[in-house]
Amino acid sequence: MPDENIDEQQNVENTSFDSNSENIQPEQPNITVNNFTSEPEPITSAPTIATVPIIPIIPVATVIQPVTIVKSPKKHSSILILIIAIFLAILVGGGSVLAYTFIYQTPQRVITDSIINAFSASNSIYTGNITTIDTDTDLKISVDITAKKADATGSLGAKVTITASEKTYVIDGDALLDSKGDAYFKLSNLANIAIEAKTMLGVLPGTEMSASIDKFVNKVDGVWVKVSNSDIAKYSEDASTAKACIDTAIKDFKDDKSALVEISDLYKKHPFVVSAEELKQEGNNLGYKLKIDETESKAFSTGITDTKIYKSLHDCDKSTDANSIESDVSSVTGENNSVTLWVDMWSHKIAKIEASSVKDTSTTTLLFTPVYDQKVDIATPTTSIPLSELISSVQEIFQSSNPVIDSAEDGSF
Repeated sequence: MPDENIDEQQNVENTSFDSNSENIQPEQPNITVNNFTSEPEPITSAPTIATVPIIPIIPVATVIQPVTIVKSPKKHSSILILIIAIFLAILVGGGSVLAYTFIYQTPQRVITDSIINAFSASNSIYTGNITTIDTDTDLKISVDITAKKADATGSLGAKVTITASEKTYVIDGDALLDSKGDAYFKLSNLANIAIEAKTMLGVLPGTEMSASIDKFVNKVDGVWVKVSNSDIAKYSEDASTAKACIDTAIKDFKDDKSALVEISDLYKKHPFVVSAEELKQEGNNLGYKLKIDETESKAFSTGITDTKIYKSLHDCDKSTDANSIESDVSSVTGENNSVTLWVDMWSHKIAKIEASSVKDTSTTTLLFTPVYDQKVDIATPTTSIPLSELISSVQEIFQSSNPVIDSAEDGSF
């Protein structure tokens, strides 16, 4: 019986204390003692909550440490403690995780951050491909692109592969804008294209037109063509003036943080690129199918007319129209168009852009992967020919095909 066990325990403890000292009165622990027949082992480890061994009080020297033994908690108490522990863990350690997930990682926050990060990056490299396939004409055009930006300079490299009538043609093209505002471009691998062009046009070998085409290819194949403001001025004073003004504006604003922040803040206020569908995460990348919020797009187009950058560009070229920005943006995610954005979940920088468009029998797909804030070198070509020399070569081809055609003094046809 329980009462008999308690009496037996008290007898054992009294005997033990009497052999040592009458003045020592240890606190009586609340324990349960089972019957035993052998001498107890000394305490070598602390008792656990789950299992409470039978431990008699043993005197050590002249000081006795009372042993406090906790009763095994009931099952519902353990569950309550576990719930409290989890709740505290969420409050202390998990609160930041919840805030990170529900605030920093919301789809609109991720998309907006990625666009602003791309806009404000001083250096960037975009590599990708654009491919168009037309099932009606059995035509395929594939363009591999590498675009680089470094402050106010930029470059574009493209490899164009054309497949038609079971034949494949490849043209390499390059373009760049240097720190002075001068533009350069070049075309390479034109020889095979020229041969095919002669065949399609019915140009016979040894004719004047055939010689003009060969002369043109030899002059421009793999050669940089320089387009300066003075070159443009020969053909259009207005275009030359506008370009010079825009070049100055770009240089002025590349280091004007307040002007850049003005655009960023406007977009944060009117983020017109929004999530249409949240996709399954791929590694560290969050994916979203995009759509355009027409209301926010109109508000952004209206608001941008009050920014310093827009006003400066509009002063350079009066044809600059904020409404055109709205229409161009709206067409990106039309009925037959799809744009998917992948963003690094930690940096909120764009990791990949995918797009597709279907029109009649043609399907166009796009894939770009950007890299930001890495060193980018854009070197001005050491040798080049002026734009006027290129135009003269083109004019020779037209004149040889029809001698009555003569070029105007301003270079127009």
